[in-house]
Amino acid sequence: PAIRLSCVGFDQNEMLPVPIVVGTLQVPADATPNLASLPPPPEGANPWDSYPRYDADKKLASVPLVGGPSMGPSAALYGRDLLIGTSREAVEKLAKEGPATGELDEQANLVARVHPEAVVADGVGALRQFAEMGMLRGYDLESFDAAAKGWKSSAARVKEVVVIASGTDDAIDAELRIVCNAPNGPAEGPDNP
Repeated sequence: PAIRLSCVGFDQNEMLPVPIVVGTLQVPADATPNLASLPPPPEGANPWDSYPRYDADKKLASVPLVGGPSMGPSAALYGRDLLIGTSREAVEKLAKEGPATGELDEQANLVARVHPEAVVADGVGALRQFAEMGMLRGYDLESFDAAAKGWKSSAARVKEVVVIASGTDDAIDAELRIVCNAPNGPAEGPDNP
């Protein structure tokens, strides 16, 4: 009934920048997964081998994959929500901080919220590696840094973009909200007209 997913950054230390995604799934009371029922490690398994494992202290199931800490699909229970993520570290952090589990005031089947400044900053960091290696067509490092400065400046003008959509019988009703930052101050909004 409720799925929330967020891209919380990129791991720049992989062969290619890898997005780190975390989220929650609302679990029906009669379908709570028993993460502790994962089988024990295979005999003679090394700590870095890729097999499902369960950390009883943290109540977290994970599968380490080849690569760094961003490459380990993980899951943990948090009340009636199942925390999921592409990185064990990100799921542990989400469990510690407590995921956003509140409900929206509006009825909607899909809500997407984007903070352009953060997206552009992470995207620039990821793409800059390609520019450094000469793998970004049309850009060397100097021209990429100049272009990125303009992208960051443009993104800083928009606080967030929100899309709310709901499906009815044979139609989709959608609303797009763009909240801009004031030129020299905090963003305008209901609390700050």
